[in-house]
Amino acid sequence: MSLVSKNLGLLHKKLFPRGITTRFREMQRSIEKRAYRRQISASEFREGLLRLGEWKSRPVWVQTSWNDFYNVAMRPSEIIEMMVDLVGQHGTLAMPAFPLRNDPAVELAIDIAPVNTGLVSEMFRRMPGAERSIHLRASVAALGPDAKAFTADHHLTEYSWGPNSPYGRLYETNGLMVGLGIVPLGFTPLHYVECVLHHEVPFFENVVFDGSTVSYRWKRKTGERGEHTFLDRNGRIWAGRLRKYFPNDIYTEFPLSNLKMSSAPARQTVDIAIALARRNKTVYFEPPRHF
Repeated sequence: MSLVSKNLGLLHKKLFPRGITTRFREMQRSIEKRAYRRQISASEFREGLLRLGEWKSRPVWVQTSWNDFYNVAMRPSEIIEMMVDLVGQHGTLAMPAFPLRNDPAVELAIDIAPVNTGLVSEMFRRMPGAERSIHLRASVAALGPDAKAFTADHHLTEYSWGPNSPYGRLYETNGLMVGLGIVPLGFTPLHYVECVLHHEVPFFENVVFDGSTVSYRWKRKTGERGEHTFLDRNGRIWAGRLRKYFPNDIYTEFPLSNLKMSSAPARQTVDIAIALARRNKTVYFEPPRHF
């Protein structure tokens, strides 16, 4: 069935426009629910997380799709508690916390803005002690001793995922990237590639970053306010097209019942993607004609 799901996804990419992606995924998930009925216990889920790599005392980036957790016999809060336990008191857990409403014309109340990155991320960003970076499109929530350092300067950066952003710091510390229910190689930190190669790779220079910017105002619950301008990004992506270039000792992927689990070390993975981009192999589709 996993091969069927993969082929369905490839067919969708070729035949359907971007606007119905969500509807297609819902149909795909409905089919999978009939095929995958085996429940995943908490102990099996923990063992699966440990198979993904070393968690303890390091930064770990986690992306989840809660809609794919229907066979996991755990609540979101229990899943978060398990991952916090795995990184330990010296590790830092981080998740995407992109604001649900990202209208540049509306002041961003970053400390209370809900996320559009799923239920687990929303509950995580609300946890006591969690820090959240200020960014209209690419905010990150983090919990642990390095959480402040990870999230501190996001609103001072030109690039959403470049150096001095949480993604750049994940690269610098070679954190572990973990995907639970996401597409192959669908790790947001891979966008670091186009940021550091902006002026080197023509496609990034002329299409991905075409000079357009986004400016917005933000505020914190402390009353602090500010403004931020960052480079806008163009182009559709499909990270799975690069999967064949990543050896199994770098990129790990396996299923638990229906749940696709994946991981990769940030620095090695990004370095491979940088080398590929220099050969004009990127996660981006060919640009639309109006670019």
